[in-house]
Amino acid sequence: MVFAGVKTKNQGEIVDLLKRGPFIEQMVRFANNFSDSKIGICYGINGEWGVGKTFVLNEFEKRIQEEYIQE
Repeated sequence: MVFAGVKTKNQGEIVDLLKRGPFIEQMVRFANNFSDSKIGICYGINGEWGVGKTFVLNEFEKRIQEEYIQE
């Protein structure tokens, strides 16, 4: 089984092995659009163990925080 996010030994960075980046970017765009419209949103991430649910949520949170810190 392939894990979604793995820390490399050299730099300690997270590598998106399952290419979840486009999905995460889409979630960020949705969140920004709903936020601009003052509409609440709820996400459901379903999947078996090891398919990247935690990785997706952690990266989503990191990208949202980066966007709002820049503003």
